[in-house]
Amino acid sequence: MNTKKTFSILRTFNLLAASALCLLSTQSFAQSGEFTYVVGTVTVERGAERITPVRGTSVNAGDLIVTGANGMAQLAMVDQAKLSLRSNSQLRIVQYPTTAAQPGVLLNLLRGTLRSFTSLLTASNRDGYKMRTKVATVGIRGSGGILEHTDDDVTNHFTIEGSYIVASIDGNFPPILTNPNQTVQVVQGQAPKLIPTPPSLLRSGMVTRDGKEKVPELDDSIDNLAGQTGSGTRVALLGGNGLGFSVIDAIANVGRDPINL
Repeated sequence: MNTKKTFSILRTFNLLAASALCLLSTQSFAQSGEFTYVVGTVTVERGAERITPVRGTSVNAGDLIVTGANGMAQLAMVDQAKLSLRSNSQLRIVQYPTTAAQPGVLLNLLRGTLRSFTSLLTASNRDGYKMRTKVATVGIRGSGGILEHTDDDVTNHFTIEGSYIVASIDGNFPPILTNPNQTVQVVQGQAPKLIPTPPSLLRSGMVTRDGKEKVPELDDSIDNLAGQTGSGTRVALLGGNGLGFSVIDAIANVGRDPINL
């Protein structure tokens, strides 16, 4: 075979191979985030697919994340936000970019409790970051908060750090701009209002381990409000961002909170 022709064929093959690798690489990393910690019963509903996530499983727009009575999951998102979905919760990732440069996030908490840590978001990303429930919307102005939606369709939001804008989803009432250690409650057809922080929020770090409820020690700002919460064994938390992630052996993980939250 002609040497020049052989070189041309090889060059074409190499270009095609490089293009295929680039495409595979883009597909592999084009995700909104990933699970960094999973314990107990946690599933992801992705279209018709039902996935049991482990550390490293991707998170994408459209995913529905469901935790059971003994389940908990932590997520690290592409924009450096950290999320913790507590037991008996359902979270729909309605909208989430696949790069940090793209603003526009919408999380829908269908039930249960979601803790968020967003202090590393850029100003533009924070402006476009929204959470909602059936009755409320929450805009990010702070860096740490707890959102709860009960089976009675009552939404409570506790601000750990910074401030948040909490509004009724129908927009018929003035929103409330929160301060740290404040809880806003939203009920359908009523104006948002400040309330004493419910024990359910203060105890949102509770999980089940070895068949027993364990109540992690809450951070100082919450503990000062709540005092001693619950019975059970109190275990130390990792980190100081107010998310309340506890040290629990995780299924398919290394046995300790991998992102030290």
